[in-house]
Amino acid sequence: MTVSRQQLEELLKRQRKQCGLTGRKLQPSNVSLDHIWPLSRGGSATIENCQLVVREANAAKGSLTPDEFLELCREVLAEDRRKRRRKTRAKTYRRRGAGPPARMRSEPLGRAWAAALARLASGG
Repeated sequence: MTVSRQQLEELLKRQRKQCGLTGRKLQPSNVSLDHIWPLSRGGSATIENCQLVVREANAAKGSLTPDEFLELCREVLAEDRRKRRRKTRAKTYRRRGAGPPARMRSEPLGRAWAAALARLASGG
């Protein structure tokens, strides 16, 4: 089944022209149709399984289920908090004139990591 233009107009009104994932204002230039439960994961191509979202959010969600996408977002936020704390600690160590504790110092990478990073650097 396909979704009609009229159904999409009704959906846009129901969503108050806001992204179903971020709440950002939808514009004709950034709107994208998201299947809440991805078609590739058994979701249906009906209006009940659709939401209008900004393109960036849809690209980030990809073929993740709603629960998987929320978990990914939580992980991203948690990592951001950890990085901010590390940055604050590093500033504190520099002010005190001491180096970071041993657990914050980098260790040499193993062969598997070296190969993976080389593959990424070569565009693979």
